[in-house]
Amino acid sequence: MYAGELSGLVTVEVEFASQQDAAAFVAPSWFGREVTGEGQWTNAALARKGLPR
Repeated sequence: MYAGELSGLVTVEVEFASQQDAAAFVAPSWFGREVTGEGQWTNAALARKGLPR
Protein backbone atom coordinates (compact mmCIF):
# COMPACT_ATOMS: atom_id res chain seq x y z
CA MET A 1 0.00 0.00 0.00
CA TYR A 2 1.39 3.36 -0.99
CA ALA A 3 0.51 6.90 0.11
CA GLY A 4 1.13 10.43 -1.10
CA GLU A 5 2.36 10.72 -4.68
CA LEU A 6 2.34 6.92 -4.89
CA SER A 7 -1.29 6.60 -3.75
CA GLY A 8 -3.14 4.28 -6.09
CA LEU A 9 0.01 2.51 -7.28
CA VAL A 10 -0.26 -1.27 -7.11
CA THR A 11 2.76 -3.53 -7.43
CA VAL A 12 2.64 -7.31 -7.69
CA GLU A 13 5.33 -9.86 -6.90
CA VAL A 14 4.93 -13.50 -7.88
CA GLU A 15 7.23 -16.31 -6.78
CA PHE A 16 7.34 -19.82 -8.22
CA ALA A 17 8.44 -23.17 -6.86
CA SER A 18 10.15 -24.09 -10.14
CA GLN A 19 11.22 -22.79 -13.54
CA GLN A 20 8.48 -24.95 -15.03
CA ASP A 21 5.83 -23.21 -12.92
CA ALA A 22 7.22 -19.82 -13.93
CA ALA A 23 7.17 -20.72 -17.62
CA ALA A 24 3.56 -21.90 -17.39
CA PHE A 25 2.34 -18.75 -15.63
CA VAL A 26 -0.06 -16.50 -17.52
CA ALA A 27 -0.42 -13.11 -15.87
CA PRO A 28 -3.92 -11.69 -15.57
CA SER A 29 -4.60 -8.56 -17.63
CA TRP A 30 -4.75 -6.35 -14.54
CA PHE A 31 -1.05 -7.04 -13.86
CA GLY A 32 -0.12 -4.37 -16.40
CA ARG A 33 3.43 -3.83 -17.58
CA GLU A 34 6.35 -6.02 -16.45
CA VAL A 35 8.97 -3.92 -14.61
CA THR A 36 11.26 -6.64 -13.25
CA GLY A 37 14.85 -5.49 -13.59
CA GLU A 38 13.92 -1.81 -13.93
CA GLY A 39 15.63 -0.24 -10.94
CA GLN A 40 13.39 2.81 -10.83
CA TRP A 41 10.47 0.55 -9.80
CA THR A 42 12.08 -0.96 -6.70
CA ASN A 43 10.45 -0.01 -3.40
CA ALA A 44 13.62 1.81 -2.36
CA ALA A 45 13.70 3.88 -5.56
CA LEU A 46 9.99 4.68 -5.32
CA ALA A 47 10.47 5.86 -1.72
CA ARG A 48 13.46 8.06 -2.59
CA LYS A 49 12.51 9.42 -6.00
CA GLY A 50 8.77 8.87 -6.44
CA LEU A 51 7.13 7.64 -9.61
CA PRO A 52 9.38 7.24 -12.64
CA ARG A 53 8.54 9.68 -15.42
